[in-house]
Amino acid sequence: MEFSGDIARKRGPADRLAIEAAKTTAAAAVGARSRRFHVPAVIRFDAATGVLETERVKGLVSLMQLVLRRDPSLVGICERVGRAVAEVHAELRLPDALRLPLPAALASDPAETCVLHGDLNGSNVGYDPATDRVVIVDWSAAPALGVPATVGSRYFDVLWFSLFFFRFRPGTALTGWSPERWAGAFLNGYAEVSGTFSANALRAYHERARTFLTDDLRAEQARRGLGIRGIPHRLWRQLGWRRWEKFLASATDPEARRRASEDNVSR
Repeated sequence: MEFSGDIARKRGPADRLAIEAAKTTAAAAVGARSRRFHVPAVIRFDAATGVLETERVKGLVSLMQLVLRRDPSLVGICERVGRAVAEVHAELRLPDALRLPLPAALASDPAETCVLHGDLNGSNVGYDPATDRVVIVDWSAAPALGVPATVGSRYFDVLWFSLFFFRFRPGTALTGWSPERWAGAFLNGYAEVSGTFSANALRAYHERARTFLTDDLRAEQARRGLGIRGIPHRLWRQLGWRRWEKFLASATDPEARRRASEDNVSR
């Protein structure tokens, strides 16, 4: 991603950027109607050169940056993100030609199928303090999927976001790392708006996606290296995964999710 003045510029294969441009435009319209969140508008898409330009939100702070700042507002922002994502899943529409499914290994009940963000994580979701807005960027599918998927189980987005902070912990964040709080707040916000959220369905989808998630963790470790530099990631991967499964087991209880999101104990 390149930044120039008020523009964020991405280069890549024209066919994939065309999908991202269409999805971004549709998501921006949902955000404008709901006022729960903001999606930077598409300014220009050039298929000939493979360039997509979108609005740049100056001052945008990603959720990961908020974590590193130990910002006390993060729990509330995660709850707002949950509400926004539930609205995206309920209202975002794409033409049939752009409805590209997740890989078969990640498919689930057709009743849960919707248009997805596809790479919902703490780096692609942020907060604009100048306007008090949740901002969702980068509407392309996660590279780990291997395909430019746009539709699938809503629990893919829910799982991908909830799991993010259990998987990634910067070495500089030695204290105050509480993924249970952030994931719990997100799930509470999502459940509040969706009305049909099922923690049992999330757990079932997690089991279906387990092989995909395990393979992706291994690929991430390979990218980080196998030597001394990779030790912090390997250690956190083991500890974080255990914490994640413990959290997921308790997520069937809305009261337990609330307690997790309000827990102020630094771990």
